[in-house]
Amino acid sequence: MIAIAPTTQEFTKPDLRELNRWKRMLAWAMQHSDDLLVEFEYRDRKGKWSRRVVSPIRFLAKDAFLALCLSREEPRQFQIEYCRNLLLRFAHEYVMPVPMVQLDAPPPVSQPAFTHSS
Repeated sequence: MIAIAPTTQEFTKPDLRELNRWKRMLAWAMQHSDDLLVEFEYRDRKGKWSRRVVSPIRFLAKDAFLALCLSREEPRQFQIEYCRNLLLRFAHEYVMPVPMVQLDAPPPVSQPAFTHSS
């Protein structure tokens, strides 16, 4: 049997509603930085996808944020529009450094996000 590498999906930017949802998730993680991390797929400037686990620090611009990347163990800047499948995760589930996984393409379906219930 011949293994065929998956093709990269065409990159499309998220719509405004999705961007706003992700910003709310990032803000929630920033407010609860001792307890929450954010996991997501990220497309770099070269078009390569990787899975990241970060501790968001602050927003830098309209659609950018600064975060401590738990794979690289240093602050990194991320453009929200190049993220996919943002998920809130409990910090106690991770030990630094978190391996950064290179992806051929982002998964096609997003998983449900962590929801906060009062």
